[in-house]
Amino acid sequence: DDDIDDDVNDKSDKLDRHAASLLSSATADQTSNCSSSTAAASASVEASMNATYWNLYTEGRHRDCVLRMCDQTAPLQWCKFMPADTAEAESEVKKLGEGVFGEVYSVASSDGQGRLAVKVLPIAGRRKINGEPQKSFDEVWLVLPELLIARKLTALSSRYRRNRSSGFAQLLSASVHRGRLHRSLATAWQKFAANCATENDCPAELPASQLWLAMRLAFAGGPLETFSIDDGWQALALAGQVAASLAAAEAQLQFEHRDLHWGNVLIQTAAGSSASYLVAGRPVVIATRGIAATVIDFTISRLSPSPSCVMFTDLSDDEELFAGEGDYQFEIYRLMRSECNDNWRQFVPKTNVYWMHYLAMKMLEKLGDEADGLADLKRLTDRLLNYSSCQELVLCTGTDDPFAAVRVCN
Repeated sequence: DDDIDDDVNDKSDKLDRHAASLLSSATADQTSNCSSSTAAASASVEASMNATYWNLYTEGRHRDCVLRMCDQTAPLQWCKFMPADTAEAESEVKKLGEGVFGEVYSVASSDGQGRLAVKVLPIAGRRKINGEPQKSFDEVWLVLPELLIARKLTALSSRYRRNRSSGFAQLLSASVHRGRLHRSLATAWQKFAANCATENDCPAELPASQLWLAMRLAFAGGPLETFSIDDGWQALALAGQVAASLAAAEAQLQFEHRDLHWGNVLIQTAAGSSASYLVAGRPVVIATRGIAATVIDFTISRLSPSPSCVMFTDLSDDEELFAGEGDYQFEIYRLMRSECNDNWRQFVPKTNVYWMHYLAMKMLEKLGDEADGLADLKRLTDRLLNYSSCQELVLCTGTDDPFAAVRVCN
């Protein structure tokens, strides 16, 4: 496969395989003598900056390993990252959402021309947050996967020749910081807590010695959960975009999201009338119907950047995850466990199909019975579980094409 050859010849990808190997319990040295003469100058710089992070890990220098992944030698102060500490700057920062291990904020970009999403996670502290111990540097394999998976899925937007999608959160940079939570972030957190239900502890209460991991991502809108869908055709276009992104990631990286509830699909106004993808070398073009869908949050995702290395989270001991009731989301977790037989290392793309079915059902519920264009969305929902992967789903054409109403002919 040409894309696998590209990976082997790229120094930065070789480093990713080293880091991924710690997740798949690989002990063999993954070094390669392959040439990288075609690598771009920027990739060579990145490779030189990160050339020793695998050595840092094997030497037990876990803190330095994570810092090197962020191109740092020491934690930064918040002032190196956040805007000026003024009332005007504070008004520009908004909390978008939360998870067990961190919060997501919207901040102005440094050039003032747009906005960024920033995921902030407290790490390596002694105090519990949201009822859970903080991720430690000794547990480096818990910190790195999301960074590495996000980096790989960001590369899927332009790098690979046979598979391509811009439908995943685009990672711009990551950094480690020390100190109390920046005042702008703390104010945004309090405003969110006053206006919305929150289950998280206030991170501003953590001490001045606290370390934080910040991931900067291209802003991609608000969650599907709170988005007002116009009609069944717009819902079908959204489903088509998400399915095409998952299909490209399945084909290139053996990717499973494994937690694609409707809070992890962001919606914003589309830049064009259609969105283009490549899946196994075949072009897929989906009408946007005015919206662009972006898949986020890879905390428990599964991805294999090369045949010998797998990044995944072992969910076999997380009984609480499978005990939920009251929403189809919790049934999806149980369906996943049954499908993979509790072996979370293996690639089982049917899990992506389960999440597509969940999203389709949620959109049908949101639209109600009186919306226009429901027939095509119901047709998709009725057929979804017959597919074994999103690749099979989006590459199905002709009279059986579930996305025929929103597919743009090439």
